[in-house]
Amino acid sequence: MKDIAVPCSCPGTPHAQDTVSIPEVLDARLGAAGTYAVSNTPGIGADMEGAISDAWLHNAPRAWTFVDDKGDPLPVTIENIDARLTWNGGGYEVAEAANGLYAGDLFAPLVKRMPKPSRRGRTAPSTSAIPSSGSDPESDSSPKPSLRTVTGGRRSGAKAS
Repeated sequence: MKDIAVPCSCPGTPHAQDTVSIPEVLDARLGAAGTYAVSNTPGIGADMEGAISDAWLHNAPRAWTFVDDKGDPLPVTIENIDARLTWNGGGYEVAEAANGLYAGDLFAPLVKRMPKPSRRGRTAPSTSAIPSSGSDPESDSSPKPSLRTVTGGRRSGAKAS
């Protein structure tokens, strides 16, 4: 277990700091929580980082030194984690430590499943036509018929709009 020092949040603040213990390796419980967070978060960036931090905070703490108002050890539960391990009260430190320990192992299987880039080199530039600007009479800005209407089997003289 890795011990992380956090500010004391015990009633009456009987000591300056507490310790939260988290596994040193990404176990199945943490891996499942992290994978769920990644796969159920739209987009990337801050949203995903927040979801992963939530997974770490709710699943990584296995032991701690927090005590209740009687001085008895406080059990590690989701409710107690939310009440005692606030972001500014040690949550940030625990999330950062967990991310440092687990992120590589969490993303390794996902990276293996990514398609391999082609080894042919760079792709040739596009050959699609690029409209020119200016006063070219054939450009899209000049008035010209695109389709003519057919009436009675004969071409109409009216231009399509």
